[in-house]
Amino acid sequence: MYIIMGNGESRSDVDYSLLKNHITYGCNALYRDFAPSALVAVDELMYYEIITSGYPKNNQCYFSNFELIPADVYPTMRSSVASNVEILENDKTDYMFAWMGRDLKRVWSDEKKLYEMKEEPCYICTWVEPDYQIMNMDSIIGGGIQDSGQQACRIICEVEKPDKIYLLGFDLSNNNGKVNNIYKNTECYAPSDAGAVNPEGWINDLRYLFDKYSKIEFIHVQNSPVFYNIKTVSINEFKKIL
Repeated sequence: MYIIMGNGESRSDVDYSLLKNHITYGCNALYRDFAPSALVAVDELMYYEIITSGYPKNNQCYFSNFELIPADVYPTMRSSVASNVEILENDKTDYMFAWMGRDLKRVWSDEKKLYEMKEEPCYICTWVEPDYQIMNMDSIIGGGIQDSGQQACRIICEVEKPDKIYLLGFDLSNNNGKVNNIYKNTECYAPSDAGAVNPEGWINDLRYLFDKYSKIEFIHVQNSPVFYNIKTVSINEFKKIL
């Protein structure tokens, strides 16, 4: 069975041990609790956390816009940054590193209960080891969609070529107007009192993928149907299938 694991809170009702004998592609902080067949991420700070943890040493990861640079270029890159600009850097390995910059920083607003973008440049230098299993998925699927769940859909279709895929934890902000994510209140994620993300973009991207990969049967694991052009099964039905 092929399963894509989003981080919606409905996923917590499934015993992860039931997934170990299946092909699973997951997103972002899933690695904290479960090692899927492949982990997909699209955010620089998430790359930094995943790599710094050592997770890619024994587990396949797919990152977007992720290019490695030889260590001998590091002094030049480092010296080009103004002294008042923050550089986030993990332990130096003398092998290769990814160098990413941000002109804007996400800052939480207690008043508005959402993140705002503040002009505060930052660079992220992430060193890797030679045996880390990281692939730039842009070389397989190209650019375009830039959300991890949808990218996981694309990469599993291209790499595994399945005939059927279950979408687990794709709640699409279905949580009474509040943020819906298993990892809320943790690093890289919004606090629990944040508002829900408008899911319209995610839904449109998924519909596009359902059409693009029309020969694959997509099944949404969710108690209330969101899509009417694909099959929906409840969490309890999915557990029985497992």
